[in-house]
Amino acid sequence: MNSRKCLWQMGGMILVMLLLVGCGAPAATPASEAPAATPSLESSSPTPVPSTPAPELPTATPTPVPPTATSPLPTDTPLPTNTPLPPTDTPVPTNTPLPPTKTSPSPTPTSMPFELTSGAFEAEQPIPVRHACHGENLSPPLAWNQPPPGTESFVLVMEDPDAVGVVGFVWDHWLLFNVAADVRALSEGIPQDAELPDGSRQGQNSFNQLGYGGP
Repeated sequence: MNSRKCLWQMGGMILVMLLLVGCGAPAATPASEAPAATPSLESSSPTPVPSTPAPELPTATPTPVPPTATSPLPTDTPLPTNTPLPPTDTPVPTNTPLPPTKTSPSPTPTSMPFELTSGAFEAEQPIPVRHACHGENLSPPLAWNQPPPGTESFVLVMEDPDAVGVVGFVWDHWLLFNVAADVRALSEGIPQDAELPDGSRQGQNSFNQLGYGGP
């Protein structure tokens, strides 16, 4: 069976008073006294003349004075307020755009593709018996180049899609994950343990075993 290799990256009030004024009654005019009787020359004995009482003058009745009308106190006239004039827009001079300057595009740096290689065999070539299930069943040595920026860890999956025609599913030969981002190679013969000394971990393959299982 041929093997395929791939590497995945994990990556807000005013109160008004009314005054009434009255006039006093005028003093009564005293009655005039009658003139004294003068003795008559023709009569030897004076005939007394009765005195006529003075006519009684009517008593003056005070005339009521109408109340003085009071004018209401003037109220304060509000002073006119200054109505602000709307601001006049001062035209702002606009800059005449300059024609664009032609610039040469900066060369785009070319990045190397992310590649996985092995020193035990070439790409698209058969896997040596040393790494096969009927051989020593050792995991092959692997290496890779600089990963993309932001890489936090690696996952390695080795599977055989050709097994679908035989067993009905893709056969998993190796699952290695949680590989540190600064690791660039794996040595040959990785132990078949769930956790490795560097912190990486291995899953179960289609052989129901941990770690690597050769083709």
